Amino acid sequence: MQLLTQNDNARGHKISAILMVVAILLALAMANSPANGIYYLLHHTRVGFHIGEISYDRPFYLWVNEGLLALFFLKVAAETKVELLHGLLSDRRARLLPAIGAIGGMVAPAAIFLIATYEFAAMRSGWAIPISTDIVLAMGILALMGSAAPAGAKALLAGVAVFDDLGAILIIVFFHSGSVNLEMLIAAILIVALMFSLSRGGLKRLSPYIFLTLVLWAVLLAAGLHATLAGVAAGFLIPSGGDDARASPLARLDHDITPFVLFFVVPLFAFFNAGLALTANGVSRESMPLALGIILGLLLGKQLGVLGAIWLAVKLRLAKLPAPLDWRGVYLAAVIAGAGFTMSLFFAALAFEAGALLDVARLAVLIASALATLCAVIVLRVWPKPRAVCGQKGTREDG
Repeated sequence: MQLLTQNDNARGHKISAILMVVAILLALAMANSPANGIYYLLHHTRVGFHIGEISYDRPFYLWVNEGLLALFFLKVAAETKVELLHGLLSDRRARLLPAIGAIGGMVAPAAIFLIATYEFAAMRSGWAIPISTDIVLAMGILALMGSAAPAGAKALLAGVAVFDDLGAILIIVFFHSGSVNLEMLIAAILIVALMFSLSRGGLKRLSPYIFLTLVLWAVLLAAGLHATLAGVAAGFLIPSGGDDARASPLARLDHDITPFVLFFVVPLFAFFNAGLALTANGVSRESMPLALGIILGLLLGKQLGVLGAIWLAVKLRLAKLPAPLDWRGVYLAAVIAGAGFTMSLFFAALAFEAGALLDVARLAVLIASALATLCAVIVLRVWPKPRAVCGQKGTREDG
């Protein structure tokens, strides 16, 4: 069972990936042309509201990063929940392989980044930047490859990205929340408890969940926690089961927001976070360790981490490669996992204030994601598809 059909998901991710690339190119063109004033105006125009003790007055790009991106997290959490309960990851043995790959794909990039920035304390706060996989861009790249992509690579990549997103959510909770307002934190906990009670009680109407999610977003903001966590809570707490899973509240909400998230929120986020003035924000000698840490972390660390962890698990017989997945598919998934665009830029904005370090981090993420895409194309061309063997079935236990 899935919230949307596989064809819908593949088509949506493909179009979203194309729109994301167009948005990146448009942002770079505007930021490096006489239109840079217009881009800066769009980027920094302040919009705000005040309701009682709750105040939100931010540049427009933060409305995207802290507001609209909550819908992206809601969709990610919803898809993660369905995969864990009913889909690819519902079986323990099935979820073990991508879980192991995701852990390796987070540890290795973080280690490479910390080694590269070891002598620079101001840069080390960006350790989470290279651990992320952009699920939209990654699946979009794979969708654009069509039938040339190895069988099983999509399922593995989706599983790795799901666990990667779970790790990213935990990092936001434990490492990127500001000073906490205790009263608002208690209020947020009560709202989450109420949503959980409504879900357990079998409430199928969407409107109460949507209202409580909006309130939770504002309360989390006032509490000093990252407001996008409201989307995560909604994705996990809104009911997804029942006799007709496709008619569940979560399935209906996912169906309604998916076009908006894929075709508007994700490209808009790309537009407002990729507009670097390249001549003014180049990588200097002083900032080179940060750039290398991110690029090598995403490009090399993801490959070593995902492929190495899965290879070790198979060699130790902790997991198996389910047919028709082969090592070509595993390696391709590991390469594409280095496309960390959305979440990597998100972590960069959390780690660094506006300035030279943030600009270098964003540029490095763009370079690494582009190189990961190029490497994936090269892998398909230089690693020939194995010939089909008549009657081949079962699992692949070794390399």
